[in-house]
Amino acid sequence: MKKLIRKTLNTVAVPTELSTVTTINHHAEVAAEAVDLSPDNVERIWSAVETLYRSGTQPAIQLCLRRRGEIVLHRAIGHRAGNGPKDSRDTPKQLMDTSTPMCLFSSSKAVTALLIHMLCEETEVNLLDPVSYYLPEFAKHGKRNITIHQILSHRGGIPGLPANVPLDTLWDDEEIWRLLCEAKPISVDGNMLAYHAITGGFVLGRLVQKITGAGIQQYLQKKLREPLAMTNFTYGIPSGDCSGIALNYATGPKPVFPISWFVKRALGADIDTIESVSNDRFHKPA
Repeated sequence: MKKLIRKTLNTVAVPTELSTVTTINHHAEVAAEAVDLSPDNVERIWSAVETLYRSGTQPAIQLCLRRRGEIVLHRAIGHRAGNGPKDSRDTPKQLMDTSTPMCLFSSSKAVTALLIHMLCEETEVNLLDPVSYYLPEFAKHGKRNITIHQILSHRGGIPGLPANVPLDTLWDDEEIWRLLCEAKPISVDGNMLAYHAITGGFVLGRLVQKITGAGIQQYLQKKLREPLAMTNFTYGIPSGDCSGIALNYATGPKPVFPISWFVKRALGADIDTIESVSNDRFHKPA
């Protein structure tokens, strides 16, 4: 019965004793009292993480929580590989630890937004300026007045790439930029909310490149990775460094129409294809 429920809900196997799949970086964590927290409050936070993991929808979770510059929680739970919904009991399982790189997918949108706001704080950009003020080629087909703020808030009118664009195009920055410049917007005044799953990041990345004279990767390095001594916090990862990265697993009930149509329109492919392509990109030989 349990196996049938797991298959129906497309979830991972969760052990009864969570300590067997939990890694704690004791060297990094400071005592809660050192940053004016109670141990109970810290454990309540971790207990919430465990509750989420027990849902079976998360193959693995990492958490690094800082307060006043000190690390209060630095833990991981679950497996980086071998415990996906389609993996058998005999599939070799590899635990997630606190240093395992993983793909953040759309969570990177928050990182990109942070970098844009840093540029704004430095008065290098104004969020109410049109994108075309900095990148004139973006103005084609009525996009002249679409603002940076509209792109950030998913109101930029270019929520998806043209239909039938090959997925491999996502690794060709110049072709993506050409397609975005040639795109005809569904709206130009910001009155239409539509999730910019892929397109917004390319526009904002191009903007950072134009303003800083370097790439968004370099700006991320300067503003976040170096100050916080981060190792793997990057947009993408070199192919030669992929052996230890966590596999991606699609979990939860499979989307059905019309949700499946919206997913495919936003991402350019269905969930299973995205899972397969992302893992192929991460784990294929260099």
